[in-house]
Amino acid sequence: AVLGGRISVQDTTTASSVGDASVTTSGGLGVSKDTFVGGQMSVLGTQEAADSETAAVTFAGGLGVAKNAVVDGNITVSGAFIHRSSVFTTQARVSTDQTLLVGSNATIIGTLNVADTTQATAVDDAAVMISGGLGVGLNT
Repeated sequence: AVLGGRISVQDTTTASSVGDASVTTSGGLGVSKDTFVGGQMSVLGTQEAADSETAAVTFAGGLGVAKNAVVDGNITVSGAFIHRSSVFTTQARVSTDQTLLVGSNATIIGTLNVADTTQATAVDDAAVMISGGLGVGLNT
């Protein structure tokens, strides 16, 4: 059936599953314009994210999050990771196979392990390169 006007459902049932809600459908749902969700939204798909097009939830555009985000798995960034806060705390491992660029101070609480075994041949060709001075608080 093709409807030419608005559809309004007066039922106020709070959705508790895919089959228990004010509006349910046995098929998919296609929306060609904006969608607003006034409460929580749950996605029951469990597909592991393999890339930006294969996951339980995918977006053709960007994603903006105004509040906290909690991720229980890994985060893969194939573009730049840009952090715009004055405070950045991580209790997880940060892993990259690209250059990790820190634009300001970095404090490492724990051991810094450099696995690169490049022999130093110049000040700009070594496993560890420091442009400024080096301060050591304990034994050298």
